[in-house]
Amino acid sequence: MRTSLRNQLPSATIVLPLVIMYSVLGVWLRGFIRDGRSDFISYYTAAKLIKQRPNDLYDLTIQAKFQDRILASLGSPIRFADGLLAYNHPPFEIVWFVPLANLSYVGAFSVWVLTSLICFAVGIWLLIGDMKADKVSLNWLYAFSFLFLPVLTTLFQGQDSGMLFLLWVLTYRSLRLRKDGRAGLWLSLLLQKFQLLIPSLLLLLLKKQWKVLAGFMGGSAVLLMVSWALVGSSGLVSYGKLLLEMSGWVERRGIYPSQMHNFRGQFYALLYPDHVVLVNVLTIAASLLLLMMLAKAWAGNWEAGSPDFDLKFAFLLTTSLLVSPHLNFHDLSLLLLPALLICRLALQQPTAAEHRRLMLGLLMIGFPLQVLSFSVSRFVPINLNVLGILWATLMIWRQIDSLQKAPLVAVPTKQ
Repeated sequence: MRTSLRNQLPSATIVLPLVIMYSVLGVWLRGFIRDGRSDFISYYTAAKLIKQRPNDLYDLTIQAKFQDRILASLGSPIRFADGLLAYNHPPFEIVWFVPLANLSYVGAFSVWVLTSLICFAVGIWLLIGDMKADKVSLNWLYAFSFLFLPVLTTLFQGQDSGMLFLLWVLTYRSLRLRKDGRAGLWLSLLLQKFQLLIPSLLLLLLKKQWKVLAGFMGGSAVLLMVSWALVGSSGLVSYGKLLLEMSGWVERRGIYPSQMHNFRGQFYALLYPDHVVLVNVLTIAASLLLLMMLAKAWAGNWEAGSPDFDLKFAFLLTTSLLVSPHLNFHDLSLLLLPALLICRLALQQPTAAEHRRLMLGLLMIGFPLQVLSFSVSRFVPINLNVLGILWATLMIWRQIDSLQKAPLVAVPTKQ
């Protein structure tokens, strides 16, 4: 048993360099962290505020006062645009951060980064730990996963994408193991960023997956009660009003569509502010087209145990990212899930030339293309990340379409 577990985990030749790299980055960015320059400041502010004035969690004026106090205690020169980096997530999410409010800012940030790192590590292990692949291949997968730039960004911004990644992995595995109610419960926790769930919920309705939807509704009801217990009825009403207000935020208060890595971001970068209506029309049209392709990709019986389910789930994730109304760079860490599913198929299928080509393409998208994207976007309104994800999505679509001609061999999944 110990030998089996050891074979599933990365070796010291991978772990040690990664630990050294993360440590060096931590030292290099210590000033950035100490001054509260990261997104974590919004969670920490909300955690402090809810302990004293829970009903006012979504009062942005009060949020600004609490955040100013925190920044002043840090001796930070930082002042955010519009005077606040707002907490605008659902009330229940703050449960993860409330215990951290008793720590210093740097201490809380460190604990949250460690938590996120564990979430990524567990999620990656659940995806590839049971693969029948050689140790070298597994080591490379672990290394590339932890070197993925959005993962690093998530950690050093103190964002919540590590937890979201693990929740998506748990949803996928529950579906594969035909534990539909449990899958729905995991899916409900993804309401932390509900904008990513639109394609999944539409697909579940289309495929009449009532057990999954029942689990989702049950989990959502519990989360609603938790939210009510935290902020009360007035807090929930304030959150609803804030969501309506946020729909009108463009290029302010942390909502910068032109910098997003989705359809909306690409069209905004090209045409905003001269052609606002056209931007919205093109975004909606591209999203609807991709959602139609998603429905066609999942045509036929729902067979969660079949190997083509991995390809379909990968297609679902990339579609969810592209059509999401709001998507920042750290959210692209969720691409690890479809990427690792593709790698599973590429390394375990006896005839997997197409999968291997797609895997190599994903490596190009995940590394040099992401670095180039930031450089290119300074000179031309083109987001290479969006084009890369779209290319990968279309390649996955092509693979799904060809499955009827050459069915895949079943890949064992750990029970």
